[in-house]
Amino acid sequence: MLVFPRVIWVILVVLACQTFAIEGGAQDQMPSAVAGVAEFSPYPLRPPRLDSPRATLESFLRHATQAIERRQAEAPLAAIRRSFRRAMLCLDLRKFPLATREGTGFEKVLLLKEILDRIALPPFEEIPDLAAVEQTGLTSWRLPDTELTLDRIAEGPRAGEFVFNSRTVQALERFYELSKHLPYKPGTTVGAYEDFLYGPGPLLSTAWVDALPAWTHNVVVQQTLWQWIAWLLLLAGVVAATLLVYRLGTWWDERFRDVSVWLQLGRPLTGVFVILAMMMASKVMDDGINLTGNVWIVSRFALDVARYAAGAWLAVLIIKRIGRGIINTRQLLPERLNAQLIRTVANLVAVVVVIYIAVIGAEVFGIPVAPLIAGLGIGGLAIALAVRPTLENIIGGFILFADKPIRVGDFCSFGEKRGTVEAIGMRSTRIRALDRTVITVPNAEFSNMQLINWALCDRMLILRTIGLRYETKPEQTRHVLAKLREMCLAHPKIDKDSLRIRFVGYGASAQEIQIRIYALTRDWNEFYAIQEDVFLRIGEIVEESGTGFARPSQTLYVTRDPGMDEARSAEAMQEVQGWRTAGRLPFPRMAPALQERLEDTLDYPPRGSPDAFNPEALEKEASEPLSSEAEEDLKEEEGKEKKKNKPEAKQTEG
Repeated sequence: MLVFPRVIWVILVVLACQTFAIEGGAQDQMPSAVAGVAEFSPYPLRPPRLDSPRATLESFLRHATQAIERRQAEAPLAAIRRSFRRAMLCLDLRKFPLATREGTGFEKVLLLKEILDRIALPPFEEIPDLAAVEQTGLTSWRLPDTELTLDRIAEGPRAGEFVFNSRTVQALERFYELSKHLPYKPGTTVGAYEDFLYGPGPLLSTAWVDALPAWTHNVVVQQTLWQWIAWLLLLAGVVAATLLVYRLGTWWDERFRDVSVWLQLGRPLTGVFVILAMMMASKVMDDGINLTGNVWIVSRFALDVARYAAGAWLAVLIIKRIGRGIINTRQLLPERLNAQLIRTVANLVAVVVVIYIAVIGAEVFGIPVAPLIAGLGIGGLAIALAVRPTLENIIGGFILFADKPIRVGDFCSFGEKRGTVEAIGMRSTRIRALDRTVITVPNAEFSNMQLINWALCDRMLILRTIGLRYETKPEQTRHVLAKLREMCLAHPKIDKDSLRIRFVGYGASAQEIQIRIYALTRDWNEFYAIQEDVFLRIGEIVEESGTGFARPSQTLYVTRDPGMDEARSAEAMQEVQGWRTAGRLPFPRMAPALQERLEDTLDYPPRGSPDAFNPEALEKEASEPLSSEAEEDLKEEEGKEKKKNKPEAKQTEG
């Protein structure tokens, strides 16, 4: 399945290379039919001499005559273009757009040649040469009795060369209209400009065009009818082919939408086809149909705009497809910050590429780029001030991506609210609160908050302070403390290393014992089940110790006080006295041997519970994990820690 798209890409690349190479290769070799007009020189790469008005005029007449003769002899296109380009060096074409400079230059060369073939020229000996230029410091010279002026280029890589200035070049159509009634001088090329206007280009045979009906040679709006018909047929064919390829590309992409983004090559290939089609249409229009004048300029401009637009569309499409491919390859959820960041970066890169292509197109079309960039700078400053809050939120999104304080699916606290993160976007973060409402917080504000990520905790805290009645004897308090510690050490779901149960002081109405223990779970349901079990056992221990929980002193209960259980009080005090006598009093800490003997000996789930006979049922209970990803990360860390500790354990045993 992957071979077919690669073959298509290779074929299109080859076609593109062939399109760019049409003017090269064997066409540079001139056949013997035009050998008589070839410029045989031991220095074929030497540019024409332009160091004086005489040298420029001689070079122009020689190369322009050679180009016309080669064109009339139907020489290879590369040879014709080479002669025309040498003649164009004698003209100042810098004010013409790059996109149309060469085609316009061909027409200007023919116009100037037509004018020079009709008007009287001074003897070449009277035209200033290099010696006269160096002697007089000449910078401008005009043909006698004309407005045809040659200026010396003052700076740049062509400094010192004499060329027909831009005012002369731009006025050549008007000069031609004023001089076309004059007869041709002997030995000049006759009708070259008329042949250029209404004849075919080098890609079409003149005999084919001459065989067309006479009415197709009528001139309508600067072009013959056969040129208009050929141009309309070419446009219709390009548009029809483009629509067909686009439909096929869309069908192909839809077919592989759920398979792989890398196989969705339909629309990218459509963009490549449009670019090649516009290039081929331009070549056929220039060297086949041979449109000229304003019609050619407008048509060429439209084709180039379509080509650059297709290139920009193709670049955006490819960049976005690459972003989607990275997201799919890494199997990122669409709402995660990583995926949104990849999409945002792809969009920014696409915008930069489009701007770059637009700047290149503006230069090619002759649009001044510097004022445009200056205007964009001022406008960009105004836009930046207007969208400052949005930019702050985007920067906040990047901060969340870099620091990763939370991830999608994490349960967190922010401010006075809690909830589960559902999506982290570039502008805002959405959180599902405990009441099932959705809270949307801008990233600029969210990134500056104090965030508590519950998903990163490896165990869950149980922190409570219980109060015993003030009538409780110290030995009873010790009994309660010891039994609480024994219960927590024996509980399989309580962390033993961080256990802390202490008598912390005398409150307003009770002797206060603080219990700080960690439940070995990361699931809310299991946490509340463990906490419930611990609280019930605390009540049993307090009751067994013969004391009770203190009531708030602000509440007045009118009842008969049963008093303390004297028998149980005596038993508790006797047991503590026995610990003291045997040297096993667990204060200020419990003996290590007793800790090891008590560890995980308490029945949990408690005896009599259905889960006591089926412990695996607890794992099947509907869970409320703090984070699925953090759970996996924690398991990996625990696995690494176990592997790390294995050698040490073996060494200790040995």
